[in-house]
Amino acid sequence: MAHPELDASAVARRMKMPQSLLAQYLSGAQQLSEQGFEEIVRTVRS
Repeated sequence: MAHPELDASAVARRMKMPQSLLAQYLSGAQQLSEQGFEEIVRTVRS
């Protein structure tokens, strides 16, 4: 992570996404599209 102080909740807030949905993506409970993955990566790197 470019910003180690960011956790899943902080990333979800920056993306305006419910934290529970991001947690489901990270745990594998929900399928994530390639576009969604790229958006998460861009958010973490910015």
